Amino acid sequence: MTTAYFGFTQAPISIDDGHPSDSQSYFTMAEQVAAGEPISALRPFAYRVALPFLVGKLCPHDIAFGFKLLNLIFAIAMAAVFYLFLRSCQLGADTALLLILALVCASQSPYRFVHFIPAYSDPPALFFIVLLLYLGRAISRFDLRWSLAVAGLSVVGVLFREIALCGLLVFVFTLSFRLRRTPPFLLVRSWRSVGLCALPILAASVCLVLVHVLVDGTGAYSYLGQMRGVISGLVTQPDIFLLAWLTSFGVIPFVLLFAWRSLMDFLSENQDIAVFLGGCVLLALFTGFHTDRIVFWSFPVVLLLFGVLLERHPLRDASVWHKLAFYIPLLVVQALAWRVWLPIPDDPQAEVFDPGAPPMLMFSAFGDVTLGHIYASTLPAASRLTLLGQFVLAATYFGIVLHLAGRRQSRGANA
Repeated sequence: MTTAYFGFTQAPISIDDGHPSDSQSYFTMAEQVAAGEPISALRPFAYRVALPFLVGKLCPHDIAFGFKLLNLIFAIAMAAVFYLFLRSCQLGADTALLLILALVCASQSPYRFVHFIPAYSDPPALFFIVLLLYLGRAISRFDLRWSLAVAGLSVVGVLFREIALCGLLVFVFTLSFRLRRTPPFLLVRSWRSVGLCALPILAASVCLVLVHVLVDGTGAYSYLGQMRGVISGLVTQPDIFLLAWLTSFGVIPFVLLFAWRSLMDFLSENQDIAVFLGGCVLLALFTGFHTDRIVFWSFPVVLLLFGVLLERHPLRDASVWHKLAFYIPLLVVQALAWRVWLPIPDDPQAEVFDPGAPPMLMFSAFGDVTLGHIYASTLPAASRLTLLGQFVLAATYFGIVLHLAGRRQSRGANA
């Protein structure tokens, strides 16, 4: 229902016929498939062949609709698997459903973005990542049949987008390794699982190599050059990286920092969650200039940790007044940060990387704004600092409420 609301209220982007930047490459690839032509597009988009291929085959006469339809199908399937993943982490059903609602409402979520730019490859890749995270927890006996099945899933996943490999790597870690605080820091949990996990890793790696060899990728793009550019940009403007977590998740990351002690216990018990979060941090640091969008890929663990906070923090057993003082302002801040009642703003003049200062900032940009105003990676420096200040003030308030709720419970326990 929420997704349908976004669909009715969101107009597609107006520039480049609704297919700007990398979206244009995916759209062109689907048109080539529909016309029976070989795929040829800019690197690295040309190597993400699965979604354009399916769209070109299934919806050759309405490419835009095909992208929207398949991306929404993958997004809905992802929500179902995400629910199973949250439950496998011992969260209650009510908390899991609340987190799925938060996922749908998030400003970077595919449930909103696909109505704005249909031709993009994130939803299926994120589906396979969440599926592999869940399977790493759900498989009780990893045998050859499961190894073959995971190999097949991994091959299909990387054909949609290479980031699906991240889910596979965490899957391998979950079944095969564990971390320690003292040397040796990485121990083998099961040599049998290590051997069985070699097949999915090999299959996904061979698939990536074959795609790079067989598909005609054009342009001068290189992963190493992109990495150097991203690192250089974040070194000179480090506030982009910090603010990107807040534009993606609202004040939630700061709230989690105030509960780090209870969360550290959870992370030590669930090392796959810590490894995935660390991997997402590295991806956001090194792999792309649109930092906000890459940061959002960490939603399985960021939202999970928020759910753990809701269920484990003393606030759960605090007074009604403490709960109201926490939850009502939190809902307001999140609604503002995610602009939940507003569509994603258009970018009619293609000024996303130079949008100028927005007229009003209140945990996000409001007023006569364009697409570039809602991302940390494209906001002017002064606006970024203003937003950071607002989030710091809000986080300080929530930290005080959490502290008071915890202290009240301690008094009650000692009375």
